[in-house]
Amino acid sequence: MATSGVANFNLDLSEIVEEAFERNGSELRTGYDLKTARRSLNLLFADWANRGVNMWTFEQGQQVLTPGTATYALPADTVDLIEHVIRTGAGNVSTQADLTITRISVSTYATIPNKLQQARPIQIWIERLNTPQFTVWPVPDDSQTYTLVYWRLRCQHHGHAFPLHPVHDCRAGVLLGYETSRRDGSHSGAQGAVRRGVATGF
Repeated sequence: MATSGVANFNLDLSEIVEEAFERNGSELRTGYDLKTARRSLNLLFADWANRGVNMWTFEQGQQVLTPGTATYALPADTVDLIEHVIRTGAGNVSTQADLTITRISVSTYATIPNKLQQARPIQIWIERLNTPQFTVWPVPDDSQTYTLVYWRLRCQHHGHAFPLHPVHDCRAGVLLGYETSRRDGSHSGAQGAVRRGVATGF
C-alpha cells in the first residue's frame, strides 16, 4: 500500500479521542471515556502485534559523529532503533570495521561518573521523543572518524487525506472510529472500536 512518506503533524492522545467524539456529534465528557479509549488502544496494539499487522518500515541509516558532541537527532519519523554499530575506517576495504555499541537505559546513563570523557563510543542511550535523539558514551574523540550505523523502525502515514504524526498514526485507526462503531449497533464503545478500528480508520 502506498504511503505519503511525510510526517509533519502531531496530535496527542486526548486530541485524537476528542476528534473521534466530535466526528460522531458528541463530546468527550469524562475521564472514564479517555481511560477506556486508552485501554482499547492497548488491546488493538496487542492484536496487531500478534497478527503481524503494522505501519512500520525497516530502514538503514547512519550518522557521522562529531568529536566532542555526544547527542544527535534522529529522523522525526523514527519509532525505535533495532540494531546499531560504530563504524571506523568507513569506505576503505582494508580498514573498515563495524564495532559493537551497547544500548543502555537512562538509569545506566545517569550513573556514569564522567559523561564528558572522550574515546571511542561503546554505549548508546536512545530517547524516544516526538523528536527522537540518541546520546553516545564516551563522547567521540578526534583520533579517527566514527560513524553510527543503525537500522530503524520508521513509521509512515497510510496515504489518506487526513495526516497524523507518525508515532500517533496507528492510534488514529481505532480512536477516530471510537464512537462511530456505536452508530450501526454492531458493537458498543471502545471494544467495538478495537474490533473494527482497522477497517474504520484505514
